[in-house]
Amino acid sequence: MSLRFTETSKWVDPWFRRLPCHLKLLWVYLCDNCDIAGVVELDPDKVAFEIGTPVDLSSVPSEYDGRVRALPKPIHWFLPKFVGFQFKGRFDPVNDRYARGVVMKLRHNMLTVDDLILVRGHDGSNGGYLAPQGKDNVRVRTGSKRDLLVATLRGLGMPSTDSAAEGWSQLCRKRAKCSTAEDALAFIEWAVRRGLKDGVNVQWSNQAAVYADEWATRPKAEGE
Repeated sequence: MSLRFTETSKWVDPWFRRLPCHLKLLWVYLCDNCDIAGVVELDPDKVAFEIGTPVDLSSVPSEYDGRVRALPKPIHWFLPKFVGFQFKGRFDPVNDRYARGVVMKLRHNMLTVDDLILVRGHDGSNGGYLAPQGKDNVRVRTGSKRDLLVATLRGLGMPSTDSAAEGWSQLCRKRAKCSTAEDALAFIEWAVRRGLKDGVNVQWSNQAAVYADEWATRPKAEGE
């Protein structure tokens, strides 16, 4: 069971009050069932069963007044305000592994941080992570680079054993010439999307070397 913030004042929000009952139920369902990036894949039959009534999903995004975006993937929706609400103005992918996990989920769905509607901190800042249990002014320790690597592999559905993590670590550092943790994570995700699988045999190593060399010699964006 996961814990999330919920907006208790939605019941007095004119927009929410005016929704028909089935769309109120569906909104709560979306907020509870989307992933950490605010993306949810919907099965119409499952949705109808769980909220207790069938819903014409094709017309729903327009009913939610910009609070839901339909993505190119079939019946994948995106809640652009979800991440900002959960992080409460402390979204910091540079220093926080939880925020980096959100960025990876966004990339998987062809989205970027620019697609998020983030809530700014009271001082205008946007740094740090607010624990989902609601402990204000508490930062979560980001952990070691190895912990981050293991979490990344798990998030991509890849084996995350010590040998797998060590193989990826050496590949990123020595062959792909990744100079930062963020660059290494971007390379891993790119390579996996291209078809690179974890392994310990020569075939995997040869294929990995090709991808790593391509990454190391790619044109760098300004500021990289």
